[in-house]
Amino acid sequence: MTVSLHQGDSLLTWRAVAKDGADLPAGQTVDRPATLFSEPGEVYDFDFTAPAAGGAYTLSFGDPKNPRAPTETRLVALRVH
Repeated sequence: MTVSLHQGDSLLTWRAVAKDGADLPAGQTVDRPATLFSEPGEVYDFDFTAPAAGGAYTLSFGDPKNPRAPTETRLVALRVH
């Protein structure tokens, strides 16, 4: 499955901080494009810094093994603190 975070047409950035309940090593906690390719059962934690302008954000879910499958998009309200 792929998951990505957008604002409008722009792909945002995030920082992975944990996988499957374990903190990631410092070298793996870098800002990167907000797209994740994961296998069933994997759990990730991300830090995300919202752009100063705020706005609406979209999480998109898809299947990279079947590029013709429809991508499901959800508008998600994020609380930034």
